[in-house]
Amino acid sequence: MKTLVAVAVVACAGLARGVVVEVDGRANIFGAGYMVAPDPGGGGGGVLPPLIPLSAGQGNVVQVTSVTGTVSAGFGFAFHGGDGGTSASGTTDVLSWGGISGLIHANRTLFLTGVFLGPASPSNPAPSRLNVTNSNNETEFWPLLAQTFFIGDGYNATGVPQRFNIPHGATRLYLGFVDAFDFGNPTSYPGHYSDNQGRLQATVVVVPAPAGVFAGLGLMCTMGRRRRD
Repeated sequence: MKTLVAVAVVACAGLARGVVVEVDGRANIFGAGYMVAPDPGGGGGGVLPPLIPLSAGQGNVVQVTSVTGTVSAGFGFAFHGGDGGTSASGTTDVLSWGGISGLIHANRTLFLTGVFLGPASPSNPAPSRLNVTNSNNETEFWPLLAQTFFIGDGYNATGVPQRFNIPHGATRLYLGFVDAFDFGNPTSYPGHYSDNQGRLQATVVVVPAPAGVFAGLGLMCTMGRRRRD
């Protein structure tokens, strides 16, 4: 089920603009920049992740100020919010694919994930995979282009808003999930998005550069989906 998204909300006119993005539980983050959601690991590629165009060179930090809704890895698995759950293996260890890096998390599955891209299509080799196990204890992140990163609910464990620094050359941000059979236990390629259920709504804000230049944030969201909790 493809979902089109998109309602803009201006917060602090002249300082930042937010967009509310609907992220289907089947949104395949490895489909970022592609026309078809990939399925190298089998089990269904889900749907393409929603896209948020960025005004190149104007905003330097993304913040996700609200994440609502719930998702599940499939029938029989519990529903949970953006920070993920402990379904299936209870861990995430998914390999890179198509120039987009995989991701590692020692104790969470099906959490909200982001990836920045420039104007060009992703291509191999992908950046190194991040181990995001301790992301809930951190407030500042510097992902590379095509390097997936943990977003969760946008706040750390003590309720401090997290900041995702936009890498040089980024013109697009995608939101979705990292999935695989048993969430990659043992390490495996992305897949098994088709049985995922539910959706999240994320409010994304681009914070302007220190010079105070307005950080424009375009709006065009296409949707995604996928696998078991």
